[in-house]
Amino acid sequence: LERCVKFAKKSILSVGSGDGSQQAAILRSGHKNITTTFYDSKDRLLQKYNYAVDIVKFLESNKERPPKFGIDATKIDEYDLGKFDLIMFTFPHTGVPTSSPNNISSNQHLLRSFLSAASKILKPSGEIQITLKSDEHYKQWQLPLLIEKESNVVFKRTHVMKKSLFPQYVH
Repeated sequence: LERCVKFAKKSILSVGSGDGSQQAAILRSGHKNITTTFYDSKDRLLQKYNYAVDIVKFLESNKERPPKFGIDATKIDEYDLGKFDLIMFTFPHTGVPTSSPNNISSNQHLLRSFLSAASKILKPSGEIQITLKSDEHYKQWQLPLLIEKESNVVFKRTHVMKKSLFPQYVH
């Protein structure tokens, strides 16, 4: 119980939250101290994910920390969001097609810029979690190397995302 209370007090920032289903799962688990941000405007989000109307309504029911739309993960330090114990970016991507020669460099730029901005709003003992697929294409993004050589963040480890921890999450 003590551990649950400790983690319930942690502040979470989720950026680039897709359809919001992962963040809704976190809220359903009882963790209310999460700020969910979306790159898209609310209208654009609901156009892209027409099934997400109920998800967005549920996220908006978190009156103390309603979702924020039109938030650029590479500039999150420029918004008045506060400081966080955990900043998570699940399956980041720029939208540049995998087949494009610019895919890898554009996504590396996204990650560099995100890490730089996130490190400025991270609490001293906080952590950043970036979730990527583990296939060869994503390995070419060289996230561990980017963290080690080009950011002021310390790379700690990799682990497998357990989708079962996020009921009703859609990727």
